[in-house]
Amino acid sequence: MRTFDGVWEFLRGLSGQRLHTLDQHKPFTLQEVGPSSLTVVVEETGFPRTIRRADCEEAWQRLVQLGRLSRSEIHREISKFNPAYVSSLLSQLPEINYSLSPIVLTLNSKQTAPLSSKQISAYKSGITEINSAEDELPETEEAEEHVADRLVAYGHQMGFAVQKEWRTDIGNRIDVVWATPVPQGLPGFSEGDLLPVVGFEVETSWRTRKHIKGDIFNLQDLGPSLGVIVLCKGPNDNPEGIESLRAAAQRYIKKLGLRIQVWSDSDVDNLL
Repeated sequence: MRTFDGVWEFLRGLSGQRLHTLDQHKPFTLQEVGPSSLTVVVEETGFPRTIRRADCEEAWQRLVQLGRLSRSEIHREISKFNPAYVSSLLSQLPEINYSLSPIVLTLNSKQTAPLSSKQISAYKSGITEINSAEDELPETEEAEEHVADRLVAYGHQMGFAVQKEWRTDIGNRIDVVWATPVPQGLPGFSEGDLLPVVGFEVETSWRTRKHIKGDIFNLQDLGPSLGVIVLCKGPNDNPEGIESLRAAAQRYIKKLGLRIQVWSDSDVDNLL
């Protein structure tokens, strides 16, 4: 069985190659593979996207454990903004096969031990959730990714240190964070530590109020000077749905007395 160090070296060997996403065949280039992350450049936008080595490793370990991993699982639990690229990169490995609709990576049956009944049950449950709840996932992902990429670009222009998918101390993921370096000499901090100034959670209106409450909890956990939930318009969204979700979020935030704002796509466009 290939170790993840071996997987990372295999990906390093693909540096400079033009690849395609599995579902929509959108071209991207694997620009660089470093010690702790890799960078892909999406041809359509020209934006570089950084993918953490830890996210690729978690995806690989799940594949080794279960023999299977869906793109939707990568999106939900490992990398919200890069599931298309993580799944496409792993599919380059000769021991990985994949299917479409939904996209599921599978480890060659000769490479993995048989699944236990508990693992099979968990896997079947996951497939049911993929089919029933995430049929529109690729389109909504694109809308959210586009807004997140703009927030990253605007944050850099404003002079912030910007990080996508910031992990809090308890493991929650914040979509985009604008931060500032901690002044040198402050006790309790290490060199290079960052203080979150603005934290962003990006959603489309297909999300439920439960998702919005999760975003609010994540922003509370982050503890930035300002929290922002961006409700962006997806390809199948309607204005009424967005406004209903916005009103519910604002009522809940006001009730809790939090320093969190609810923005739209146009608010992001007006930043610069």
